[in-house]
Amino acid sequence: MDYVRRVPAPPLKQFVDDIYCLTGVPRHRRLNVPPMPSTHLMINLAGPVRLYDSDPAVPPALLTGGWFMGVWSRRFVIEHHAPARVVGVHFKPWGMSPFVDVPLTELRDRWVPADALWGHSFDRLRDRVAGAVTTGEMLQIVEAELRSRLPGAPSYGLGLIDYTAGRMEASWGAAPVGTLSDGAGVSGNHLAAQFKVHVGLTPKRMARIYRFARLILSVDARH
Repeated sequence: MDYVRRVPAPPLKQFVDDIYCLTGVPRHRRLNVPPMPSTHLMINLAGPVRLYDSDPAVPPALLTGGWFMGVWSRRFVIEHHAPARVVGVHFKPWGMSPFVDVPLTELRDRWVPADALWGHSFDRLRDRVAGAVTTGEMLQIVEAELRSRLPGAPSYGLGLIDYTAGRMEASWGAAPVGTLSDGAGVSGNHLAAQFKVHVGLTPKRMARIYRFARLILSVDARH
């Protein structure tokens, strides 16, 4: 598998960790994905991809054109049936919020077809990405689309989350939630309500995911 990534410049970097292109034959057809502090947009340019929830009550999904995914608090599985060709965006946990018109609680532990949120503009974006000559051009097209969708100024709630979640990210979830709310000058209940809207989880649950991710990455680094 070939993985090429592009880290956008500010102000997009405030919301996006990277834009990437994944191509080739996966080493393993099924990829187990643990809870991670990120949200996603995936643009599929190859055969259908099947997604399995670790909750057996949720039926598998067969996705084709593209999809958004919120923060996941449990494991899921991605299965490629053909050589992969995916262009995607790794948003920060709060980073998808300015680009979709739904509370992030509606995307928690869920995947949603991209055209359900972006309409026909997603189809046009996918066509442009598919028609690009180089990987670099693909990534530039997606970055330009995201820049065009950035609001002129973030809402109060998003600014609050950017401040507090950014500190949570820097500490890998070790910063006490009470310290974050005190530093922002808001109550814990108010911070939790804004986290649910812009992240999809409470600050305490998000902090646990950061700590779990740090553990997973430290184990990977030793192998």
